[in-house]
Amino acid sequence: MKRVSYQFCRALVPAAAGWLVSLPVVGAGAEPAARPGLSEPVGVGDYLQTLGGLLVVVMLIFAVAWFMRRMGGLQAGPGGVLRVLSSMPVGQRERIVLVQVGTEQVLIGVAPGSVRLLHTLEQPVEAEASQEAATGFAERLARAMRRMP
Repeated sequence: MKRVSYQFCRALVPAAAGWLVSLPVVGAGAEPAARPGLSEPVGVGDYLQTLGGLLVVVMLIFAVAWFMRRMGGLQAGPGGVLRVLSSMPVGQRERIVLVQVGTEQVLIGVAPGSVRLLHTLEQPVEAEASQEAATGFAERLARAMRRMP
């Protein structure tokens, strides 16, 4: 075990003593007299004010995140011309995506720095089948929870 140096203890004891003297006495009726060179003690109200400010900032962050998720960020809404029907990973960073453009459906390959047309479908895939295959995590979790006893 490492020994604490004598100089460190000599510096720490007066600092700790000064801190203890500056603490307010709980239950004392009168305010402590101001001493020159010592700052005013921190009270419970100061802690509550800091905690309240922190909670407001955290709530604001969550509100902005909820709003961005609800509005879809900066993406086009469902009324747009393009719609991703399904997506499937084929590697660590490569995907095959089925996209509907108007009434036409195309299969594209997406990789870092590259997007390629793989195939244009002559007969569109039914929307119900493609949406069922591309269910999100929330839907899968809800189904799994319903199956639990």
